[in-house]
Amino acid sequence: MSLRSIRTMDVALQRVLLRADLDVPMESGKVGDDSRLKAALPTINYLLEHKAEIIIIGHLGRPEGKPVPELRLAPVVRRLSELGNLTNLVSAGSFLDPAAKEAINSLTPGRIIIFENIRFYPGEDSNDPKFAAQLASLGQLYVNDCFSTAHRSSASLVGVAQLLPSFAGIDLENEVNSLSKLLSHEQPPLGVILGGKKKDKLEYLPEFIEKADFVLLGSALAAHLTDAEKNGLGQKVIIGSGEKDLDTDSQQKFADALKTAKTVIWGGPLGKFEEGFTEGSKAVAEAIIASGAVSIVGGGDTLAVLDKLDLTQRMTYASEAGGAMLVFMSGRKLPALAALGYYD
Repeated sequence: MSLRSIRTMDVALQRVLLRADLDVPMESGKVGDDSRLKAALPTINYLLEHKAEIIIIGHLGRPEGKPVPELRLAPVVRRLSELGNLTNLVSAGSFLDPAAKEAINSLTPGRIIIFENIRFYPGEDSNDPKFAAQLASLGQLYVNDCFSTAHRSSASLVGVAQLLPSFAGIDLENEVNSLSKLLSHEQPPLGVILGGKKKDKLEYLPEFIEKADFVLLGSALAAHLTDAEKNGLGQKVIIGSGEKDLDTDSQQKFADALKTAKTVIWGGPLGKFEEGFTEGSKAVAEAIIASGAVSIVGGGDTLAVLDKLDLTQRMTYASEAGGAMLVFMSGRKLPALAALGYYD
C-alpha cells in the first residue's frame, strides 16, 4: 500500500488546492499549541520552492455548517504566517464570494491564499457533490496534508480528491508511513487506552476489543455507555473510575495491565487535564514507560497533557491525529486515504 506523493509531481505553475490541518487549540482568541501549523510548513515550503500557486483550505473546531465568529481562521492565519515567515500569504474570506475569483485569478507562483473555515458550509461534512465540485474548481491539483481528519468522508477530503489529480502532502505521508511500519511490527500483548470525552472513540471499540489483549477505558468516555453496554463489553475491557481524574484504584488496575504489554496504543487523556487533573495520565504514561512497550500515542489533547508532563519524548511515536490514528491502528480503512489511492 502506498500514497500518491506530492513529491512525485511537477507542481511548477500549477494552482494547488491544499487541504491543510489548521485545527489547533485556541486560548483567549489566540492559538495555543501550534504544532499542527508547524507540521504544515514542510508541504507549504515545498510548494513555494517549486513555484506552485497555493490555495489553502482547512477547518477549526466543529461549527456544524454555519459561521461561528470564534472559529474564524484569522488568528490561525496570523500564527501560520509568523511561523513560516509567509509574507506572501493572504486571507481571502469565503471562497464563494465574488471577490474570491478575482483573488484566485491574480495568484502568481509563490503566493498563497487561505479561505475561511471550510466547516462553515453545510456541504463540507455531508460531502455534497455540488459543494465538492465548487471546491475542485479552485485548483488544478489537490494535496491533502490533513491526516487528523482522514477518517472523515468530507467534501474537502474525499469529494475533491475524486475530481482532481490528488496527492498526499509531506506530513500526511510521514504519518501514514510511520504508523504503517508500527502496525506491521505490532507485537502482542497489545493494550489499547481510550480516553478523553469525545464519544466518537467508542465507534472503534469493537475492533480494538477484537484485536487487543486488553482495553483500558477512561471514565469520561465510559460515561457515554449505559450500564448494560458496560456489562456487555467482556473481560478484556477495564473501565476506569473518577469524576475528574482517574482515581488511585483505577490507576493501579491500569498500571497492572500495562506491565504485560509489548505494544500500547493510546488516544485521549485520562482526566480533565485542562483543569489541572493530570495524575491519571501521568500514572499511565509512567506505567507504559516502565513496561518497555512500543507506544503509539495520538491526538491534540493527549499530546498536550504529555507535553505538560514532559513525557511526550518518552513515547515511541506521537501522532498529531487522534481519531484518525485510532482508526488506522484498528485496521479500518480511512476514506481520505482511499481517495488518495492508498488501498488500491
